Amino acid sequence: MARRWRTLGRGRRTGAARGTAAGARFPRARAQLRWSPRWSLDQAIAHTMAWHLAWREGKDMLAFTSAQIAAYQEAA
Repeated sequence: MARRWRTLGRGRRTGAARGTAAGARFPRARAQLRWSPRWSLDQAIAHTMAWHLAWREGKDMLAFTSAQIAAYQEAA
């Protein structure tokens, strides 16, 4: 998966591509906003893929999206 996320911006490799911990990838956001991701990169991609599959299958997207938001908010 790292090959898919090779570069971002000025040609530098992202923290995800280098395999660093989530907190290390977001130092400015963590310091200034006291923010850190609740899901790992793999979890976020899995949820994104699930959303797109649900959309393609014609599911109730309001309900599906609401459930995903609730799951994100409940994540530790």
